[in-house]
Amino acid sequence: ASTSIAGTSTWCGACALLHRAFPPLSIAQPQPSTVAKQAAMEKRGSIKVAGVLRGMVQVPSFESKVGELRAEVARLLELSDPTTVKLIAGGRTLQDDSMTLQHYKVTPQSRVLVIKGAAAQAALGAQQAQQDAEEARLAHLDRLKATLDKVASRDGRGLTDKYEFSLENQAGTQMSLKESDRKALVLGLALHEKGKASLEAGRLQDALAELLLAEESCTLVNPSVMEGIDNVAMLLLDIVWCCYKLQDISRLGVCSDRLASARHMLETAHGSSQERLRLLHGNFSPEQATYVRLELLEGVVAFHSGEPATARRHLQAAQARWQRLQLSETALLQLAEMGYTHKESCRALRFSGGDLAAAVEFLTEQRVKDQEWRSQRKRQREWNNERTKYGKTASGKYVDQEALNQLCQLGYEKSLAAEALRQAENDAQAALDVLSSPVKRGALQLGIIAQQMLEETEGPQSVKASHVANLVTMGYKEKAARGALKATGDKVTAAIDHLQ
Repeated sequence: ASTSIAGTSTWCGACALLHRAFPPLSIAQPQPSTVAKQAAMEKRGSIKVAGVLRGMVQVPSFESKVGELRAEVARLLELSDPTTVKLIAGGRTLQDDSMTLQHYKVTPQSRVLVIKGAAAQAALGAQQAQQDAEEARLAHLDRLKATLDKVASRDGRGLTDKYEFSLENQAGTQMSLKESDRKALVLGLALHEKGKASLEAGRLQDALAELLLAEESCTLVNPSVMEGIDNVAMLLLDIVWCCYKLQDISRLGVCSDRLASARHMLETAHGSSQERLRLLHGNFSPEQATYVRLELLEGVVAFHSGEPATARRHLQAAQARWQRLQLSETALLQLAEMGYTHKESCRALRFSGGDLAAAVEFLTEQRVKDQEWRSQRKRQREWNNERTKYGKTASGKYVDQEALNQLCQLGYEKSLAAEALRQAENDAQAALDVLSSPVKRGALQLGIIAQQMLEETEGPQSVKASHVANLVTMGYKEKAARGALKATGDKVTAAIDHLQ
């Protein structure tokens, strides 16, 4: 059945835009068996759970209280105190046990994240509670990483720790991150990229699963980290778009919370009236396309939620923003004649609000920045290769580059300073104390010499002993095996290829 809404010419234009941006829904009718199965699930309240408990949890119905679900989860986890169970669904914590699951919009399609021990932490001291929460988050992230490795095996792409991750806010300032926040963001962004790749390839169910896992990972990041960035907002927009592409109206109807969160995150990062963007870029408008997409999705969700007036408002706003993004063919041609690619030209003109002179200035500056970025990445890759020869600290961390440079500036030999930092767990002052003491420095030098002699006779010592043993059982000499593992990043398969 078709639906028509009377309105102004502007509304008609917005509808035309919507028609171009979103193909009409043609939802296939579920087979009777599917309908019966879904009805049965809704009737008995089958809820998908993840986290410390995985699988399906049964409650009488979705009209059941949150407390009933919490009690059942506690029973399955063999916990005597249900208050130690924390439940999260759709980015919201199910706090009030007296409210129904429907109140929190828990549906058969929802995934409830189960975390254990939240209430018990409240009785601990502040420092101990913070430490326990950090350990719980790291453990949960390890499980997410294992999931990511399984998902990655579908297309041969895996996740490796052999890279540097840095995060910048809208002002271009690098943000300092705790290890758990860094890991959560790395996993979330990696899953987001995989989800986008699956979405573009048309693997919609895979895409949705990957995007939801990315969302779950990002919920573990400290909220203060997210105040100056818009990555999670883009993730939420992709989740809603994927729901639309799946042609699932019921799922679309519960996406309004995600869109509200996305808008709040964008306003936090950019300013409620995009004043932070104007402060950074003047009258430029590089993020307008994101707001077009947000307004369109809000309009679609509002329309399918039975709110035509709200849908009209969002679609009109989307049309107005879209019109500001239209480019002059003459300006594009002029930039092409200057040697710029079509992609570069479109971005520059949109960034500069269609002003040709400003676009040329932007392109010139951007090419300089790109060259600087490539140089920086080259230096980073060189350091990543160099740091492996210094080994890791007892806690598994590489030698800190900044601290190493500071010690080298004081006149200490680089390999000696690196070893002092490695033994001191990157404590620059402790390393300096060792280097400043002739006796301790001499002992450090003897240790380095002994290590070099050992490696000359037996091969690199920083590789895993179990990997060496595997290669030795295959008939390779231990020294050759160690050298091959060192050269291939401690990967057994690559080391075998290296040895052949």
